[in-house]
Order: sequence, then structure tokens, then C-alpha cells
Amino acid sequence: MNKQLYEHSKRIKQYIGVLATLQWDEEVCLPEKGLDERAQQTALIATLLHEECIGSKSEDIFAEFESTEENPIGNAEPHSDDAALLRALYRDYTQEKRIPHAFVKKETLEIAKSFRLWRKARVAGDGGIFLPQLERIVELMREKAEYLGYKEDPYDALLDLYAPGMKSREVDVLFEELIPTLKTIRNACLAAEQPPFPHEEYRISDDMQMKIGNTILDILGYPRDRGRLDISAHPFSTTLGSNDVRVTTRYDSFVNSLLSCAHEFGHALYELQIDKKWHETTLSDGTSLSIHESQSRTWENLICRSHAFWRYWYPQFLKLVPTYKDVPLDVFWKRLNRVGNDYVRIESDEVSYNLHIVLRYRLERAMIAGNLAVKDVPDAWKDTAFDLLGHRPPNDTKGFLQDIHWSHGSFGYFSTYALGNLIAAQFFGVMKRDIPGYEKQIENGDFATIRSWQKEKIHTHGRALTTEELLETVVGSGIQTTAFIAYVKEKYSAIYGIDI
Repeated sequence: MNKQLYEHSKRIKQYIGVLATLQWDEEVCLPEKGLDERAQQTALIATLLHEECIGSKSEDIFAEFESTEENPIGNAEPHSDDAALLRALYRDYTQEKRIPHAFVKKETLEIAKSFRLWRKARVAGDGGIFLPQLERIVELMREKAEYLGYKEDPYDALLDLYAPGMKSREVDVLFEELIPTLKTIRNACLAAEQPPFPHEEYRISDDMQMKIGNTILDILGYPRDRGRLDISAHPFSTTLGSNDVRVTTRYDSFVNSLLSCAHEFGHALYELQIDKKWHETTLSDGTSLSIHESQSRTWENLICRSHAFWRYWYPQFLKLVPTYKDVPLDVFWKRLNRVGNDYVRIESDEVSYNLHIVLRYRLERAMIAGNLAVKDVPDAWKDTAFDLLGHRPPNDTKGFLQDIHWSHGSFGYFSTYALGNLIAAQFFGVMKRDIPGYEKQIENGDFATIRSWQKEKIHTHGRALTTEELLETVVGSGIQTTAFIAYVKEKYSAIYGIDI
């Protein structure tokens, strides 16, 4: 690998790691009165990162390799390490070059302010506290879209940050396929006899939730010398370095806390299993949020919601929480996977989840397009929730305030959750073919083969392969709805004893 190219990428990655460290600390343990100063610190690092990405070192390297927007790898040997690194660096360079230096600082400061107000609004249960700042964030995102540029839809510029190369019209096609089918399945499940359950779910202490979360992470194979588990208002995973990938959860019902740990483990594992030759470079990252979410949803749903997993884990769980000792495994498992009328996305079942995503996708697209005034978002949320899910949330905390993403300025992010579900089902179908005894391994608590398969097929490449290249390599096609719909129909037909 070209030394100058490697060292430049390494320096950019170091800035990214410092920025991630500041942001992790802000969400996990920063005292309230430290927020303003932290915002200034974060803005400083963000602007330094911006300067490094677009500065003379980048331009000198691209000149040496004769890189252009049409041919980022220039004269580098095709399919070489240099070519892979050049392609990723040039993409970052062209994006950052379009954004003025002053905007980077302004955006960082506004997002820091937004996070504080979002958190305050959630605690108070008052969306009015956050709405004026959300309006400011929407204005910034529209401005950012104009800087980044687009051919068809301003939202495409924001979507491209999380799902590179994808257009909103492509997402629309996938969602148009999904929505009617999922609504039909959901309505059939809700109309059917609900799985019985002997008692209401017991509240488990915060300490026990943390113990369960740590146990699950250890079982799945989270390396404690390369990460840690903490508590935050909204669960997340973040990469501070190639050997420092941290996860968080939040105290909730024990099921939600447990599954959030599995979800964040999937994100962390992806980053931790990238080929060591990419460590310390900008290729040591997931190739897109869509692929990233496919990995988190695989561990959360396809593995840790499976009957095989609970055949393994339930006896251990009962030792920690004996209050459930009178509940048979099958009864508990069906309750875990029931289709419900949950208001909150991260508490929802696999059938309803993508409908929650479509809700957010529709609203943020409308906000960016100027078709939805921010002041009308709370009511629009309730109306869209009723259209898709058949209910209206009773308050803003269970409505538009439930997610942290808009306070982070993460417009364009939400669709990647649904795309990740689709990709997860596609990948999982190939994995089941490649590992015929995978279910027995899960039942025995052996996840090493699954981790190794993911490393070889998906994780090791980091950003060296694009989403399209990775999908073509592993499954031989682009993103499709077929595998996910088949999975949901098979699973929930069995749970509810109905023909879907």
C-alpha cells in the first residue's frame, strides 16, 4: 500500500476517532453543565477533520494517482489496496469539498444544542421544547442537501450519506412492495388469538438488566478487551478505534434491553471483524448503514429472537429471573415474538417494525421537500401512525420524540433500518445454505461459526467493497423484499397458527 496514501487515511481516521470519543462521552457520562463547552470542542475537531479531508495533502495524493471524479482510482492498479483506499477517500473528499468550512462548525454546534433540547423535551414529555430547534435542523439539512448536490430530489443528497448511491425512488419501490404485505400480515396476526401468557411482564431491576445484557454480549462473543457496555438515553454502537468499539443500552423492559444489546453487538462485531490491513484507515468502517443495519438486525432478530436461541438461553435466564419459572419456553417465546400495537419503534415486533420506519421516512422527506411544516410534525406523526399502524401515540415521547436521530441531524438514516432488514434476510438465506447445522449450533450456544461466516463474507471487506458489490458477491442480486417477506410469513404463520 502506498505509504503516503496510508498515512493520510490514518490521520483522517484518527480525527474521526477523537470526534467519536467526544460524542460517546457526551451521550454516556458528560455532566449537564459541560454540554456547551463540549459543543465547542466537538466543533473544533469536526472542522479540523473537514480541513484534513479536503486539504492539500488530499489534493497532492489525488494528483499523484491522477484521480478524477469519474475515475477515483486513477492510475492505481485496479482491485488493489491502493485503489480501494483511493475510491473511499475520493468519495469523502468530494462530499466534504462541497460543504463550506463555516457550515461544518455551524452544523456541529446546532446538533449539540439539539441533543440537549431533545433530551430535555423527552424528560418533560413536551415536544414544544424541541420543535423550534428541529425547525432549525431541518433548515440546515436543506442547506446541506444543496451543497452536496442532487439530480432528482434534495432528499437523495442526504440519503446518499447513509446508503451511498441509492435514490429515494428506489426506496419508494421497495416500500411500496412491503407496506401492503406487512399490513395484511399484521392485521391477520392482531385479529388472531393472541399467544397466552400467565402474567404481566415483571419489571426487572436495572442492575439485573445490566447483568443480563453483559451475559448476552459474552455469550455472543463480544471481546471485552476491545469494547465495553454502558447506559445511554438511546442505545448505540460507536467506533473509537479499530480495537475500541463500544456499545450502550438503556434500562427498559428486560426484553428490550436484552435485544438492544444483541442489536448493538451486531454493529460492533462488523467493525471488529474488518480485515486488520484496513485498521487505522478510512476503510476500517462499514460500507453503508444499510449493510450495518443488516448485521445488527441479524443478531437481534434472526438469531436472538429465534426459538433455537431461547432453547439455549432460557434455562440460564430462569436462573437469573426465577419469577418466570412457571412460564413454559414455547409460551414465553411466542410472547416475545407477538405482534402488538407498540407505539415505540425499538419495542416493536418484526412485522410492525418496517412500518415504523416508513412513517419516519415519509415525514422527513416531506420536511426536507417543504411539504410539511415542522410545527405540524406531532400531528402528522399521529396521522401517519394511524394510517400505517392503526393507532395514534398518546404523547410526544411515544411519538416524534422517541428517536434521537433528528436531533443529530441524521436525515436520510431511517430508511437504512428497513433496508437492513431486507438485506439481513438475504444474507441469512445464504448463511443457512453454507452452514447446514447453524440452528443446532445456536441451540448449543456456539456462535463462532456464524461469526466466522460473517467475517469472511461480509465484515472483512470494510469499505473496500460497495454495498452493491458486496450484495452481488454474497447473494448475487441487489436489495429485494422476497426473502424478508417469506421469513415473516413462515415465522408468524407458525406462531399464530394461521395461514398468511
